[in-house]
Amino acid sequence: NMGDTRLKYAFQQGAVGYVIKYVGASVSSTGSVTYHNASEAVNWLLYRLSDIYLMKAEAMIELDSTSVQVIPYINKTYTRSNAGIEELSPINYAGKSQLRDLLRTERNREFLFEGKRWFDLIRYARIDNNPQSIVLVVADNTGSAEAYKLSDPNSWFLPVPLADISSSLGALIQNPFYE
Repeated sequence: NMGDTRLKYAFQQGAVGYVIKYVGASVSSTGSVTYHNASEAVNWLLYRLSDIYLMKAEAMIELDSTSVQVIPYINKTYTRSNAGIEELSPINYAGKSQLRDLLRTERNREFLFEGKRWFDLIRYARIDNNPQSIVLVVADNTGSAEAYKLSDPNSWFLPVPLADISSSLGALIQNPFYE
């Protein structure tokens, strides 16, 4: 949607591109960005209210809730970022697959550059029972011939450190992908 403000306020374009969400302190009405000093950076994991709304909507979709029940949660982020545009209508999203597609698109836009995409892809592949979906997304985005390695779901996770395996007294085993 061309009226969606999220890209404008997420990425500063020009000779050098900056992800404003990581380095920008504020964006003025004219579009100029005030940046944080490195010493002011805070390394906290945050869940924004919009993430909670979209997690709730995703759970409701998977529990077969109706579009009338789900769309209001998706609209909370959509209408905030698309001022002056009509709300999403439950009538346009009758089936579970349509609701999933809408939710996934909204998550992509809302959490641009926030590091949530990989974990979303893993969750979607598990929900859809389709590990190949990750391979396709990675290959499309990177053009990498190495994406085929991701067809093994064990490759989605890091190896377990040997020190942790040793100290667990047999409770932990190595991720089979790294054996």
